[in-house]
Amino acid sequence: AIYSVVNPVLLRSLPYPDANRIVVISEHDASGPSRIGYATYLDLRNGAKTLQHSAVFGFWEPTLFGERDAERVRGQVVSWEFFRTLGVHPAMGRDFDISEDALDRRNVVVMSHGLWTRRFGADPNIVGKTINMGILTRQVIGVLPASFDNVLEPTAEIYRPIGYSLADNSACRTCRHLEMIGRLKPGVARSDAVLELDGLLKRAIAEHPKEYSAVGAVADPLQERVTQTTRPVLFALLCAALLVLLIAAANVTNLQLARAVRRQSEFAVRAALGAGRGRIMRQLVAEGLVLAGLSGVVGTLCAVVTLPLLAAQLPPDMPRLSAIAVDWRALGAVGLVVLAVGITPG
Repeated sequence: AIYSVVNPVLLRSLPYPDANRIVVISEHDASGPSRIGYATYLDLRNGAKTLQHSAVFGFWEPTLFGERDAERVRGQVVSWEFFRTLGVHPAMGRDFDISEDALDRRNVVVMSHGLWTRRFGADPNIVGKTINMGILTRQVIGVLPASFDNVLEPTAEIYRPIGYSLADNSACRTCRHLEMIGRLKPGVARSDAVLELDGLLKRAIAEHPKEYSAVGAVADPLQERVTQTTRPVLFALLCAALLVLLIAAANVTNLQLARAVRRQSEFAVRAALGAGRGRIMRQLVAEGLVLAGLSGVVGTLCAVVTLPLLAAQLPPDMPRLSAIAVDWRALGAVGLVVLAVGITPG
């Protein structure tokens, strides 16, 4: 059960094409990485030659109105290349284009498959329709695939263009409320991107010294950034589970050895009848594998039952929460453990 949690969150690659090329870009000072302002994002996006796509995003919590009760949903405001940076394409309709990422054109939304199903009854004609969001109505231009897992904001269900502009105060450099992600061009090393982005930010700092406390830029792998808070806890749980396994295996091994001592007369008779040392060892190994195999089956059934209860105790904003399940990888790990523990007593 613990491995089924650790595997999708920490060990498995993120569910995006070439996920190793996606980085989180931040300003960096003595206290560590921080968010950036929209004007800084424009400087980095326009100047970077190592990035194929880049985007910024922030938190959004709109209210949906309709025939049923009003519902507050979680969402994100994103720049137009957000889904292209992740490598995600809508299952229905399309994502944003650059003309819609403007203050007077941002009246369009893309929604998650879950929201489309729950709130709109999986209406196949939802693309092109307008939805009531209080004083505003917005047009639905796309629905994301059911497989889409937003590791940056796992609870987000609806997205609209950020629509910032250098002409208003939203594009200031000191308004550090946005996160930035980028997709490296094929063949570009992350170290080269860090060097380039750091130089671009230092140029901006030199031109606007009063508006920055940062000393440079960093570009961390997306998987490393989204798991940095959960990684220590999950690895501690995994180590604790392995320790319990080792203690249990050691106890069962001692019981098996004590049982073997009591069976010395049996082994002597078998040897007298012509059984060689190898044949007796194979018998002991077979008995150990049967015991370990039965234990593995019972343990797997317990994991299937307890895993939903374990997942329910985890924070709802933990990345990859929807991917937690007993799958073939977990079963493969169980099989290897069963084989190792079953052979060891022999």
